Amino acid sequence: MLDRQFLKLMRLDPNGAMRLDDFLHNARWYDRSGQYLGWGDISREDLIKLAAEMPEGEEIRFIYEGDTWWKSGGEITPDEVEKLHAWRVRRGTIEKVHREGWREAKVGPAQYKGMHYTVVEP
Repeated sequence: MLDRQFLKLMRLDPNGAMRLDDFLHNARWYDRSGQYLGWGDISREDLIKLAAEMPEGEEIRFIYEGDTWWKSGGEITPDEVEKLHAWRVRRGTIEKVHREGWREAKVGPAQYKGMHYTVVEP
């Protein structure tokens, strides 16, 4: 299970990380089981570093601010994490979970400003 020590090593403050170059603004972070880890801004560089250094078998899921805080007061169940997470990072992999209405028309490899990721079905 991921712990706060790992987040510290990644320079992610679980109590409101702030980035000038944020990619995910005020996102909520959860582990694979849906346990809350923290919240704050995430940069592309953060995602790349997490993918490079994530412990094997672990995963962080990111949910957009508007899908957690504004809809539920910030508290959501593990089932809602599964349904709402927009990005997930595993060792060596960054994935964007395709949702109906998003710009990506297809699943598969993609890149944004030098960050390579894969668009996957939910």
